[in-house]
Amino acid sequence: MRSGFTHRAFLLPALLALALMAPATPKADSADGGLRSVFAEGAGTRPLALGGAYAARADDASALFWNPGSLGLLSRQEFQAGHSSLYGLGMDEQYASLVLPSWRWGVAALGYRHFGVGGIEERDDRNVLLSDDLRSDEHQLTLAYGKSFGEVWSLGGALKLRRQELAGMAGNGIGLDAGLLLRPASLLGRGVAWLRPLSLGLSLRNALQPSLRLDRESVADPASLRVGLGYEQPFGPGRWLLPVLDIEKVATMNLQLSAGLELAIQPLALRFGYGDGRLSAGAGVAWRDLEIGYVFEDSPIEDVHRFSITLRHGLGVEERRLAALRAEDEALQTKLAAAFRARQAERIDELLERAERARGRGDFDRALENLATLQALAPGNAEAEGLAARCYCEKAERLVLAGDHSAAALALRRALTLIPDDPVVQASLERCEAESNRRAARSAELRRQFAAALDAFSAEKLAEAQRGFRSILAAQPEDEDAAEMLRRTEQAIRLRVSTLLDQAERFAARGFQREAGDFITQAEALDPAAGELSRVRGLLASTEERGTLPATERGTETPRIRTASPADLVPVSPRTLSRREREEIAELYRRGNAAAQEGRSDDALRYWELVWSSQPGYQQVDEHLQREYLMRGMELFAAGRLEEAANLWEKALRVDPTDERAMGYLARAREQLARTQEILNE
Repeated sequence: MRSGFTHRAFLLPALLALALMAPATPKADSADGGLRSVFAEGAGTRPLALGGAYAARADDASALFWNPGSLGLLSRQEFQAGHSSLYGLGMDEQYASLVLPSWRWGVAALGYRHFGVGGIEERDDRNVLLSDDLRSDEHQLTLAYGKSFGEVWSLGGALKLRRQELAGMAGNGIGLDAGLLLRPASLLGRGVAWLRPLSLGLSLRNALQPSLRLDRESVADPASLRVGLGYEQPFGPGRWLLPVLDIEKVATMNLQLSAGLELAIQPLALRFGYGDGRLSAGAGVAWRDLEIGYVFEDSPIEDVHRFSITLRHGLGVEERRLAALRAEDEALQTKLAAAFRARQAERIDELLERAERARGRGDFDRALENLATLQALAPGNAEAEGLAARCYCEKAERLVLAGDHSAAALALRRALTLIPDDPVVQASLERCEAESNRRAARSAELRRQFAAALDAFSAEKLAEAQRGFRSILAAQPEDEDAAEMLRRTEQAIRLRVSTLLDQAERFAARGFQREAGDFITQAEALDPAAGELSRVRGLLASTEERGTLPATERGTETPRIRTASPADLVPVSPRTLSRREREEIAELYRRGNAAAQEGRSDDALRYWELVWSSQPGYQQVDEHLQREYLMRGMELFAAGRLEEAANLWEKALRVDPTDERAMGYLARAREQLARTQEILNE
């Protein structure tokens, strides 16, 4: 802090001293012998009000006339036009400039200037007046371009097409300007606080000198070098543009010093300057995107008044860059979403085909396993439900032939959950239950209890089914069908409890305490004495003590866990990234998107993981990763590789802990596989 204060305390008085020395520059030193063009003095009310000290602060549409190197820092489309009536001697001047920034290509600018003088006398060799109304017009068309390189440099150039017309004669010339703007703080590091407001400008005018010939001799506009320094300091509601200084050297002249000062408090800006032996003062009034400018110059011939209007339009470069990237991302998202839907449809068709083939060869359990996988990925699929119902019915027919009427009745009840009120299935169920009742010689009450227990089992109400079958066996211990159904029910309970506790453990580890608690409650209701209950409760308690919030309270915040492996998809702790790091992340993201567009999904995934591990939430990397993990998990799950699929879906939850698709896939996958195991063990 002491060092920064010392530098600033030294710098500002030095600038002020240089500004005060400016009027001491002898006017005679600036005589150019009439060789310089009328366009040697730039245009624009703001720079002229600052005495022409604009090489380091050219930040509006007039920049192309002063330092094309600063064009690269302009961010919005801008149009500026001005008019001056000079000296009351029939002289007038107009200019217009248009700036078109592009976040991809840099900043293009177009400028036009005109200077006219009327009432010129024409005399012959004997000094006889031939005409007293000749006119001289000079035109200059400027095409300029500037581009910034990070926050440090901005370079630019301007091509000038010049023409002069006088008394029926005309001449044309071509000139070229070049410029540079530098921000020392960005070059040396942002830690140098006192340098942040400082900017340095360098402008080489007429690097290619335009030469005009009206009659016999060509006259070239001499080259000049302008070096500028600007220091802008914010304060309260406004800002000071502290003495801006320019030093200019023309080949035919001595060094010239210009200095200016600006105080801006929206919507008003006051400006003062000295340059070319003249004092100037001006003001600007801004309203939204419109600004009116004025400058008064104390000319030795006559006071000069200049006016200008500036109109800014559209979003800034950064906003347009982000909008363009969002549009590209949305296009890629649309493409990836379509690919996701297509892949999901392919997996569903594949699972249906496999289930149909298994049903055709009589392997109903394999067919039902494939259909359970399909229903985990696409719950409510009508074709899958219809095929599952046929499998249950055909399995029931086989069980009837084998004499297992209770198992057949269970299969038919499962079919009825899919095709309720089907008269054929209902009739088959009644025949199976009647035969089971006849063989077990059940009373009317026990028949009612047996039917209710079967209904509960089919509806996944395992605890109710368990109580029903136990009640039947207590009244009639020799009922073999009831004993077999109790065995199946208790086996299903063990599988279901194991699945619920596994889900609870996974969700607790991910920070979803509320959901994990629900799974534990369901498991405890099925089997209060389950051996794993206490261990999973302890895991849940330990995560709650660490302060991890439930998903419903946490929103979309992602837990920050340190690790050295980006592939594990765990982000680094939030911190301010350097410009270089931001550029690297942007390049990795661009490569990932390009790889996705080209169909190189593995490369795209690696790039996106690297981006996410450094800056979660960058552009749409979260959405890209989630969709990729969901799709890959879906394919692995369809191939029967549950654990690998679950790992990918858990990665999707690390990207967005509230993603309902990933949570749904995980929960339905475990549930459907548990049901499949129950069916296979019936």
